[in-house]
Amino acid sequence: MRWDYLPPFHELRDRWTFLNPTMTNPLTNTPGILQFAGNYGGTGVSCGCHTPVNTYWKNWGPRIGAAYSINSKTVVRAGFALAFSEAGGVGGRGGATGGTGQTGFNTNAVGPSGAVTGGYAAGPAYWLNSNSAYVQSNPNESYVANTGLFGPSFTYPAQPSFNVTAQEIGTGFISTGGGKGTANAGASYADPYLSGRAPEIVLWNFGIERAITSSTTLGINYVGDESHFIINSGTTGANARGLWTNELNPYYMALLGPVLDSTATKPLLSAQATAANLAILAHYAPNAPQPAFYTNNGAGSASSTATIQQMLVAFPQYNGITDTWGNVGNFAYNALQLMIQQRPAHGLTFNLNYTYSKNLGDDGTYRSGWALPGAYISRSTNAGTIPQNRIDRSFTVISIPQTVNIFGVYQLPFGGKGQPGGDKAAVRWLAGGWTLSEVYTYLAGTPVVVNGGSGAAGQGQAMPDLNPGWTSGTARQNGSYGSGPNGFQFANLSNIKYVNSQAFISATDNSTAPSCIPGSSSQAQGSCQASYLIGNAPRTAAYGLRNPGAQNLNAGLHRSFPLGNESRTFVFEANCFNVWNKVQFGGPSAAWSYNSSSFGEVTGVSNSARDWQFAGHFNF
Repeated sequence: MRWDYLPPFHELRDRWTFLNPTMTNPLTNTPGILQFAGNYGGTGVSCGCHTPVNTYWKNWGPRIGAAYSINSKTVVRAGFALAFSEAGGVGGRGGATGGTGQTGFNTNAVGPSGAVTGGYAAGPAYWLNSNSAYVQSNPNESYVANTGLFGPSFTYPAQPSFNVTAQEIGTGFISTGGGKGTANAGASYADPYLSGRAPEIVLWNFGIERAITSSTTLGINYVGDESHFIINSGTTGANARGLWTNELNPYYMALLGPVLDSTATKPLLSAQATAANLAILAHYAPNAPQPAFYTNNGAGSASSTATIQQMLVAFPQYNGITDTWGNVGNFAYNALQLMIQQRPAHGLTFNLNYTYSKNLGDDGTYRSGWALPGAYISRSTNAGTIPQNRIDRSFTVISIPQTVNIFGVYQLPFGGKGQPGGDKAAVRWLAGGWTLSEVYTYLAGTPVVVNGGSGAAGQGQAMPDLNPGWTSGTARQNGSYGSGPNGFQFANLSNIKYVNSQAFISATDNSTAPSCIPGSSSQAQGSCQASYLIGNAPRTAAYGLRNPGAQNLNAGLHRSFPLGNESRTFVFEANCFNVWNKVQFGGPSAAWSYNSSSFGEVTGVSNSARDWQFAGHFNF
């Protein structure tokens, strides 16, 4: 049993700020305002804490393993473990150095521009050194020592003050004198629970190993694991949780998609929050929030970014929210593994491994960070609601269904005792003792990740639809990768479409704007201002599409030559990488758009040409 103490992020002097979603912002009278860690500025301005994140104390990780010998040749093994790692709010990657940010602790000083006089070459715009030999290096010029960054007459801005005004930094869409402000900054949120959860990995295995001969064993194993609280899409939580990334609730996307603004020329969601458009909103969505700060002072009339869509997000005073440690990704890996191991016998040793596996996860890009009723998904026949992120659960981008690895070493049977030429000194010296080694690898292709098309209003990754009129069971065309007239030659790059773009179609458009055809797709839309539903294509491996597989053979030949006695030898090595000089195509372009000229084309290779390397060295 193991217990891990994994405290959340702390800054030595509490110099960081975060979004407090429950505090009222005085400028907007709505929830959401920055708050300082520590005790800067007193109660309310700061949290009076080192971190808003709770420490999770239940990181108990049991481990258990067992082995049972059925007989002298057969062993059964099994194991289970629960392990925790460091990532997210408990260490590593996103926010590892500055937490959710240090807004309010910094101020900028803009220095004066440098000037060149006297016909001399340009020098530094400021000096930090008062040494006379430096500042009087040219007798024709009179230099003045400068020990300040921007000069003795420069007025530096005051140090930041820790008060309510500092908390309001980044708040937008508010009156600012004669004009109206816009949300020109965002805020970062540290979830009190999720930010304290370390990545959790559950592992298990069961296998049997059998001795086939005195030097050969066969092993068959089932291995699996599940991972939770995993980081999503790079170093942050991306848009895995819509509420905490200021993503529009898709309820409004579906409800208001067909509704036009007061000019009847574009969707209401993308229109400014003018009085006329607010009246239309109240008619179709009477319960939709209309915060006074956004409407009464006319921000919507003054700024094109003060839209109805912006007004309907959780924190309309910010142009974006970063869910820094909202790690809700999940993995599931299951595999059957076969291993044959040959220990040294008759000059040969090798190891063969074969893996058949499946790797599923909802850890990638998200088309929406909300639970999705079927009505919000384009061309969906699902009458229920898909839980948050489950629509994007599919093969992971690194899921490789089959893998083969073979590596071995063979001592060539020449020049040794009892071997051909072993009784002749010249043969022993020239042909004896050579060793041949090889590493062979085969990897099946990873899933193709098709995305693109037109995104739904206020949502995440844009995704196309599977074309309901596509009757073929596959979107592949023109044979296997590299089977065109020029095979794997350069001439085939960017010239052959291996995936048919017609297998996909734009998501349904519900807009009733001029030139739009409700229920159609972009290829029929002309120049209308569309309002799309969420695309229904799988996140990965649509139609079973996979990237090109890879196989490679590396080999080496080496020999140690004695030089008089055992302590002095010359070692010669010759190694060849990519022995077959086989070209491995990269994956096809998977950024879909209607009538794309490059979708489905392979544009590059993923390996290098054959490479010979020779080496020799003396040991003494």
